[in-house]
Amino acid sequence: MFRRPLSLLSLTRALMFILLGSIYYFIIDDSELWRRIFVITATILFIGNHILSFSVQLKAYQTWFIALDLGLTACFGFFFAGQSNLYLIMFGILAVSLFIMTDKRKVLYSYILLFFLLWGSILYFTFIKTNQFNFADNMVNFMFIVFCAVVGGLIHRLQVAREKAAYQYELLSNSHQELSDVHEQLRSYSKQVEELTVIRERNQIAREIHDTVGHKMTALIVQLQVARELMPLDLEKSKETIKNCEGLTRAALGDIRTSVRALREDDGVSTTFLTTLQTLLKEFSQMTELEVSLEIAGDPINTPTSIQPAIIRVIQESLTNSKKHGNATKCHVSINCQPDFIQLAIDDNGTGVTQVQPSFGLINMRERVIEHGGSIQYESNAGQGFRVNVGFPLKQFRWSMRGTQ
Repeated sequence: MFRRPLSLLSLTRALMFILLGSIYYFIIDDSELWRRIFVITATILFIGNHILSFSVQLKAYQTWFIALDLGLTACFGFFFAGQSNLYLIMFGILAVSLFIMTDKRKVLYSYILLFFLLWGSILYFTFIKTNQFNFADNMVNFMFIVFCAVVGGLIHRLQVAREKAAYQYELLSNSHQELSDVHEQLRSYSKQVEELTVIRERNQIAREIHDTVGHKMTALIVQLQVARELMPLDLEKSKETIKNCEGLTRAALGDIRTSVRALREDDGVSTTFLTTLQTLLKEFSQMTELEVSLEIAGDPINTPTSIQPAIIRVIQESLTNSKKHGNATKCHVSINCQPDFIQLAIDDNGTGVTQVQPSFGLINMRERVIEHGGSIQYESNAGQGFRVNVGFPLKQFRWSMRGTQ
């Protein structure tokens, strides 16, 4: 209920009022009953105001309680004029209290002015009553009151500094908590990114194995079928075909090891995009007896190196699907290489389908194309083959320079 009810300052203030009231009570003659009643009443009011002054709920009225104490103190000065100057100690106590409770200049100046008016009136009344004026004694008492005011101001500044430090500490604690929460979120995000990276690597491994090994397995199946048919007719040619199957098997095994180890093909040999593409088509045609033709419009050098692997994988998967699922005998690959776009089309004469149902291979093709900002479409009708259309938009940059002399 009360702010600092058991603090040393509050307790000392209350005891001082009681002590001063007791001293005034014992210096009164027995015949002056009205003064005794005044001292008792004033002391009770001092204690009541003291309790109310330290009440948090009544904090806004603290200066008014000081005004009441100031009036009671002035009454002691008037009623005991020429007998005791202890009322000046009360003024000192009120000065400490006032400067502790507020630092508003308007309020302080108002009470300082009121103090001088009351004190001047008391001194004048005392001089009229006793015809005496002790300048040295009054100056000492006045300096005591100034000292009390200075102490009160310093205590007030100390309280403000402590409250400010507590507030800043609270802000620092909140900032630390927020920083801890953000750090925890970053750890969570980092863990999620790590999990997503692992998933992406797994998908990429699966896609690489499917594209490389699946391509060679299709050619291997075709070669084994050819070898089986040639075995009763031409044993030597059948053995040669089986030897080719062995080569395909070793190559597929190598692709598996490479995909798991590096997630991409890199045999250490630097070849051009066009050479790699021609080699792919030639080997696949030889192994599967699929007639493959290649048509290139524009300059292949316009094809960015970042999308060349995607184009090769799309062509590889399309050839595999043409032979494996469409039983095609011919396949035509056309590439249009322009500065602002790359257009790719693969047509075959296979059986085709009425409705395209994306398989694992087609899904991989779409993912590869989308990763590079491209688009892909499938076209097919029953008995009319299968067509894959792929487009890669390329970004263009332009710089303009002007020389000055």
